Amino acid sequence: MVVNDTPDSGKGILYNTRWAGDYRGKLEEAEKRGVCIFCLKELERSGRKFRRLDSAIMFENEFPSKGAKIHLLIVSERHVTSPADLHLHEWMDILRMFIQVTEEMGVDGGALVVRFGDSDISGATVHHLHFHLVVPKLDERGLSTPVAFYVG
Repeated sequence: MVVNDTPDSGKGILYNTRWAGDYRGKLEEAEKRGVCIFCLKELERSGRKFRRLDSAIMFENEFPSKGAKIHLLIVSERHVTSPADLHLHEWMDILRMFIQVTEEMGVDGGALVVRFGDSDISGATVHHLHFHLVVPKLDERGLSTPVAFYVG
């Protein structure tokens, strides 16, 4: 992984705080400790609720996109930054997690967005390959409302 270490970039080894907003302090503290907030050991330590299905982990986004009714994150247990780094069984576990969760929650539609690679391009704050499951809120007519989800 190439890291832009210029003082104002906000880009470190594990995080890019350029977009962090309200949780910049949390990311900076985790960076100092050298831990990834999406990795299993740190999720367990933090007390956050999460669900595990073999090598896939799912948890609520602490900072959901504006307009989202549901905003979940699905990650591989193994810390990787590129889709090419996932083994086939990890892809299958992530897909199974996605299917199970959407069926259990009765999700009729939404989006599954992947953040990967260079965070200056993807807009990711955490350098751990992750999938956003986003379901928009519905208006009084039952139509979806826009969800603010930024890339780049």
